Amino acid sequence: GIAVAFAFIRGFARRETERFETLAKSGAATVRALDEAKLRLSQATAALEARENQAAILAAQRRQLEAALARQDFGLRQAERNLADATLA
Repeated sequence: GIAVAFAFIRGFARRETERFETLAKSGAATVRALDEAKLRLSQATAALEARENQAAILAAQRRQLEAALARQDFGLRQAERNLADATLA
């Protein structure tokens, strides 16, 4: 999914940065090209980290909602038992 795509982009940006570092050392690439490659790597890494953080937040929210649903379900079952007890008496 999205995580795989971002990981691919980050890997590509990392390889591109390494390639430009090699080219810049030999004079075959400009420092500007190297800086731009580093910027793309930084942006790809930031995007991936933001996506991972968002996924963690959503997972935590889901757990909270599942717990709230379980509490509501328990309350409903308790109310049903109370109602059954009240009508039997």
